Amino acid sequence: MLFVPGSDESKLFKIGTLEASAYIIDLEDAVAPSAKAQARRLAAGAIARSGRTSEVWVRVNAVPSGMLLDDLDAIVAPGLAGVLLPKTESAEDLHSLDSLLTLLEARRGVSKGSVRVLPIVETVAGLSHVDDIASASLRISCLAFGAGDFSLDVGLPWPPPGGRLSQTIINAKAELVLASRRAGLSAPHDGVYPHFRKPDALRAEAEEALALGFGGKHAIHPNQLQIIFKVFRPSEEAVSEARQVLAAYERGREAGVGGVHIDGRFIDRPVAERARRVLAASGLDVDDVKPSALAQIRVIDVSSLLAGPLISTNLGDLGADVIKIEHPRGDDARRWGMSKNGIPLWWKTISRNKRLLRLDLNVEESRNAVRLLARDADVLIENFRPGRMESWGLGPNDLLLLNPRLIFIRVTGFGQTGPYADRPGFGTLAEAFSGFAHMTGEPDGPPTLPPFGLADGVAGLVGTYAALAALYWRDAGGGNRGQVIDLSLYEPLFSILGPQITEYTQLGVVQHRQGNRSPRTAPRNAYPTADDRWVVLSAGTQQIADRIFGAIERPELGRDARFRDAAARSANADAIDAIVGEWIASHSLADVLERFNEAQAPIVPVFDISQIHSDPHYRQRGSFIECPDPDLGLVTVAAMPVRLSVTPASVRWLGKTSVGADTADVVRELGLPITIGGSVDTEIAVEGPD
Repeated sequence: MLFVPGSDESKLFKIGTLEASAYIIDLEDAVAPSAKAQARRLAAGAIARSGRTSEVWVRVNAVPSGMLLDDLDAIVAPGLAGVLLPKTESAEDLHSLDSLLTLLEARRGVSKGSVRVLPIVETVAGLSHVDDIASASLRISCLAFGAGDFSLDVGLPWPPPGGRLSQTIINAKAELVLASRRAGLSAPHDGVYPHFRKPDALRAEAEEALALGFGGKHAIHPNQLQIIFKVFRPSEEAVSEARQVLAAYERGREAGVGGVHIDGRFIDRPVAERARRVLAASGLDVDDVKPSALAQIRVIDVSSLLAGPLISTNLGDLGADVIKIEHPRGDDARRWGMSKNGIPLWWKTISRNKRLLRLDLNVEESRNAVRLLARDADVLIENFRPGRMESWGLGPNDLLLLNPRLIFIRVTGFGQTGPYADRPGFGTLAEAFSGFAHMTGEPDGPPTLPPFGLADGVAGLVGTYAALAALYWRDAGGGNRGQVIDLSLYEPLFSILGPQITEYTQLGVVQHRQGNRSPRTAPRNAYPTADDRWVVLSAGTQQIADRIFGAIERPELGRDARFRDAAARSANADAIDAIVGEWIASHSLADVLERFNEAQAPIVPVFDISQIHSDPHYRQRGSFIECPDPDLGLVTVAAMPVRLSVTPASVRWLGKTSVGADTADVVRELGLPITIGGSVDTEIAVEGPD
């Protein structure tokens, strides 16, 4: 980042013409008090002129100066990337800045929270509060160190005689690096070197900053840019090596191996992640090597069957390192569903992207292994009955004492509290207990349960977003500690059933079974076509209802008092169903779809899995993917249901057939002091489809 004096108009016009990563318009040290007002006007013009094509920051005056509001009032406008706050000494400094930025963003038409902040720590007081500063605002991009002012504060010469930093300055810089990591921030920036005609001294200082863990350095002259780039940008050799390391690691991951060897060097996840960072820091276009959103996250999965393992499957698809602990007899999920040649097919899907570690938690040696794993883990997932983990000495109080940053997810049928907490619970029970089964089915038929693990699937998704929320608060939100997530199977499903509880408590209404109809709109149903296919449609709004009337060649129905709004249509659902159903029943599926599509009226055919497999939209979207597997060849599985443009999800390997297939590798990689063995009567988990 190159400093540009805010009072020098000729230099401000050079913004964007040099090779800096970003530009800092300086309104503080480089501007005399009498020139502050003029510098603000020039800075505003430079932001308007160059802010859309270059990354333009402004170093404002410190909070105690009394000039901060005037600075911000002049510069907060579209095109401003961020603000450097000098002499930051407390979280309150950041809170004041954050409040002013929020107010000015609203007034100037700037997206809320888009103006970033880079606090400069350059006093002993600031360093003593560096953890509070680092987590004081979500706007913070990274921290910066101002060695000149810091040296003045502690009474040291600057630049240091002979070019060697004193141990005091080195310790201060190191503390900034550690605080940044604790707060989940990017590596901090080193401040300027004041002599632009001493390239060797600049290079030495930059190299020392890099060795300490800094991620960049500020410059005061264009002549300094290339030296800084050469130090902080990886060399061609480093980029080439990083590509080789990452390619080898990914080949190993695809083969289901957690670590590989290259020329005698062991390549595991941390080494591969460093290689990713080298490629990212190179500034090159590396589309063939996209980062994983959760590459830094390690998950310990002690759960079995469906809801708990689905959470770790989702986290694994997003790049987390998932270590799945299974009993020596094999996880219970291996015995669910269909098999081919003795290979469990469901296991292939639900245990993808997981490394399998064979442990018997009835054995103290295995429990010690879990404690060691938990020390460095980010998330632990379990689904035993309440109290079982505590009886093993593996409860939240035990493991959070070892690792206060651990996210401890507990999945049970009825939750950890309440009169039913100790009852065994499965997905089917949750589907009934939540109210879902009561409202599902034909009016004159019995309550209807879904033929798949609906409650488990919904709980798995809810558990995933709860884990991500807890990780975000811990790392980016300033919480800096873990927490316990209490997840029942019935509550996630209950929460998506609509306003049932509100309608009952306000109106005394109990929703009963209505087949494929909805109590809130009509038409909404499944209708047979003339060629024995089925279609479904729903008129969510009056506009959609009018389009449906047009598609069935009855546009006048939109003016019929019986069908003029949602309430009227619901009250006359039998009449409207008869009209729509009669028209659909007299046309083929192809004709129905063509007519509705022409009218832009939403409708889809009812698909079975064979029709899904051949559908062009499913295929082009990649809703399912083919994955190589050493046991079954190419195996088709459902893809992760979200598309992340920069950090896409991926299936690196499918569930492995051998029980605890990665035990030896995990034990060696993580240094677990265990042997494998133990009894086979561990407590069976209490969640999952029955």
